[in-house]
Amino acid sequence: MFARLLLIPFGLGALMMLYLTWEVHEGYAPYIIPFILIMAVLYVFAPQINWWWYNRNPPELDAPLRQLFLEKMPFYQALNQSEQERFRQRMALYIMGNEFMPQSMESVPEDIKGIIALNATRMTFGLSDILMEKFEKFIICPSWFPSPQYPEDFHTSEIFEEDGVILYSGEHLIHSFMQAAVSFNFCLYELIKAFYVEYDDQDYPEVSWDQLEKLEVRNRTEIKDYINLALEDIDPLGVAGVFFFEQPVKFQKHLPEVFEHFTQIFNQNPLEQNDPVITKSVLVKEK
Repeated sequence: MFARLLLIPFGLGALMMLYLTWEVHEGYAPYIIPFILIMAVLYVFAPQINWWWYNRNPPELDAPLRQLFLEKMPFYQALNQSEQERFRQRMALYIMGNEFMPQSMESVPEDIKGIIALNATRMTFGLSDILMEKFEKFIICPSWFPSPQYPEDFHTSEIFEEDGVILYSGEHLIHSFMQAAVSFNFCLYELIKAFYVEYDDQDYPEVSWDQLEKLEVRNRTEIKDYINLALEDIDPLGVAGVFFFEQPVKFQKHLPEVFEHFTQIFNQNPLEQNDPVITKSVLVKEK
């Protein structure tokens, strides 16, 4: 990364001073110290330096992920070319700016990182901020998992606010993405719940299960069975956020006031795909 490149000239300078000290005169020894100090500063602040650099020189998303999302993401397909590029760059920055930790598996596959980043980028596409300061860690389990919050229930996802962690079942992330027409997007659901925690000063609307079932998208039993938690542990406002992004026509028709409320909160209208105008910045994050 960029910070490593900055280390090279100072490392070479330190080696040169060391060589002169050894071969020419020991009076060169004090000149090693500034190089070492600068290298130490660069090492300590490498994440911030890298984040600064890549924000100004956004990376491109890997080609396999680009092709996958081109085929599977209607929202992305509807964007114009410049907005598609901006979407990919924000995704790449999101992957770079968060920690993905495998649980009972060797590593987190890139496609799983991509699915999470895609949903997070979709959610924040109307905002200037990419990351959520309170949630920078993702734990990916192979399949259903219990947790300290729900030790008796093997479920697909949850947020753990105390540690700033979002947990997912990798198997179900893949299935939910590949079979979007028959699945519930629990990936976006947990991200939206985390968004509500991150921006807890916002005025969020009240939403009931009865209101959501008017949309005739997914009933409460289907959602409960997919996440595999008790209904009282599933947040209807989080579900509403998912339907806002994924079923905007039905949402606007049946819940127009809530729809308008969400367009203000997320600073975007899912019915207007191209050229979102970024006017809201709740958090300016330096990584």
